[in-house]
Amino acid sequence: MREFWLRTGVEFDVNLPYEHRSIRTLAEAMSDGNVLPKSKLIMLKAGAPDKPLFVCAGGASCFLEMQDLFSGMDLPDAIVGISLTRFERSPPDAPTVADEVKTAIAAIRSRQSKGPYRLLGYSFGGICALELARTLVAEGECVEFLAMLDTPLSDHNNEFRQWLTLMSRIIGRQIGSRLRHLRSKRPAVQE
Repeated sequence: MREFWLRTGVEFDVNLPYEHRSIRTLAEAMSDGNVLPKSKLIMLKAGAPDKPLFVCAGGASCFLEMQDLFSGMDLPDAIVGISLTRFERSPPDAPTVADEVKTAIAAIRSRQSKGPYRLLGYSFGGICALELARTLVAEGECVEFLAMLDTPLSDHNNEFRQWLTLMSRIIGRQIGSRLRHLRSKRPAVQE
């Protein structure tokens, strides 16, 4: 896509190939100036439409890096991507996760008006999926599945006791692993 942009000067959204599945329809869309997806929801994998798995994109709003995951899932239901909103705001009025959640819920409900909902988020999308789930539950909806893949979490988000417990476990495992390694290297004692 970068090479295409450098050669033609046309920059298109990385998720446009999901909407235009052939080179011909993609070229026609670009020649018409349609370089952004028509919808916030992007069909990632066809399937039964009743209870789709909604997938929140990472910070680059790109689903291509998860294509192998979607292809390998033995899921009879549709997999629908939720792209990030292109807010045209900058500091001090920069968009927030709450802004994204609001637009995402409206898009989800345009596809599935009532729960139970199934959500998956990748990277930054995991934060969005978590906040979507919290908001939906607070509104009385059922979220039957929530998964977060490679979602950044900070130690600063944990209470001190939780952080200390986590660090104790990590350090304990590392010490145990090193001790086992040292014991395996020690020569056998002869009697």
